[in-house]
Amino acid sequence: MVVLTSLAVLAAACGSGGDEGAETSTTSTVPTTEAPSTSTGDVATTTEAPALTASWKGVTEDTVQIAVSYLDFTDLISAGLQNFGWGDQQLVWDFYIDDLNERGGLAGRQVEMYFDGYNPAFALEAEEACLRMTEDHEVFAVIGGFVGPAQSATTCLTEQEDLVLIGGAMTTDLLENAKNVWINAGSSAARRIPIFFSLLEQVGSLDDRAIAIVSGDEDVASTESVIEPLLADRGANVVMTAINTIPTDDTLAEDRFWVTTAERIRDEGAEVIIINGDTTGAFRGIADNGLDQEIWVVTVDQLVNLGTTVDRAVADGALGLSLATPEEQWTEPRMVACVDKFRNAHPEVEILGPLEVDEVDERWYIEIQVACRRLAVTELVFNAAGPELTPATVKAAYESLGEISLPGYFHVSFGPGKPDANDGFRLAEFDHTLGANGGMAPITDLLDATP
Repeated sequence: MVVLTSLAVLAAACGSGGDEGAETSTTSTVPTTEAPSTSTGDVATTTEAPALTASWKGVTEDTVQIAVSYLDFTDLISAGLQNFGWGDQQLVWDFYIDDLNERGGLAGRQVEMYFDGYNPAFALEAEEACLRMTEDHEVFAVIGGFVGPAQSATTCLTEQEDLVLIGGAMTTDLLENAKNVWINAGSSAARRIPIFFSLLEQVGSLDDRAIAIVSGDEDVASTESVIEPLLADRGANVVMTAINTIPTDDTLAEDRFWVTTAERIRDEGAEVIIINGDTTGAFRGIADNGLDQEIWVVTVDQLVNLGTTVDRAVADGALGLSLATPEEQWTEPRMVACVDKFRNAHPEVEILGPLEVDEVDERWYIEIQVACRRLAVTELVFNAAGPELTPATVKAAYESLGEISLPGYFHVSFGPGKPDANDGFRLAEFDHTLGANGGMAPITDLLDATP
């Protein structure tokens, strides 16, 4: 349960995986090593590019140190909790880093990558990986972060003021308390939630409905500071809120929680249940207690990775805020270009798309999207930061960019106070028959939520 829950959270990040190199090279400027010369009449003038310096920890005149944290599937597969991985993850990253370096690297510097894996079931493993990346290797930036039960170790990264983090789960509390510079190709939980309820309001789903909220313990901040005020502002009728403080690996205790919570839901006459937290445990409790209310899921990415303790069909019809579909992202032209680069370099690898994989196939497509998209963001922002590469110049760079383009996404922007890029959303409902693990079937068009 712990591991499968963590996989669900990671699916959010990998939904933000994608193409990198082909697109950003046309929108960013890399400092040149030779000064360009211009001629006016008989007088030749030379404009020298700014000299590169050792501007920050992990940044020299010639190199920038980047660490990549990745989900290590070894223990999951050996324990029988997972029967597929995401291909040879280091091979994927090595290829795209080499490609990036051949095109000039980041802000005129070559990238030196450090690759470190962790088991999502254990925060201690993630904390140890964090210390290896930031203290032993003293990197300038970490791409990835941590997810699942190991997500609590993300604070090891976000509390370091001299670090840049790219990717990871931007929960409300983590983002609010972060001391470092943090950017993400995807979207933060705090921004997704208002968009979700705005769409629900537009289609009339909030009208005269009695609503029960069931929140996970780690999601209390977003429940109390975001969801409840948003519903109150829209005049929604919230009849109860329950907080599930049970660890996700204690299924017996969690099931007892749902026995009493189901009774409260019935007694309060709730017509809708909002799940903000452990989705697997919630649907198991809903099924075991015979609840038939409409379900809205805040963290929709968890639906496509429901644990083995629940029948996926139970979640059919659950509403959530969805991105472009996996197939839409996979076939977006920039994504196709990035995938083709890897295919051409490694014809021996069979790369199946999201609608082609079965339950035992390696999900190469996920890791390729993760590498491509996160490196695309890194390249775009770091090159815009210019030759003096520091967390402050990175922050100034992303805040200055405005609307941009990223592989696999259709509406994307950065701006002041907006470190998360994706702006494309729609309402969708879960269908367990879509793909190997089920999927989100669109019920509205893709909305451009660019501020």
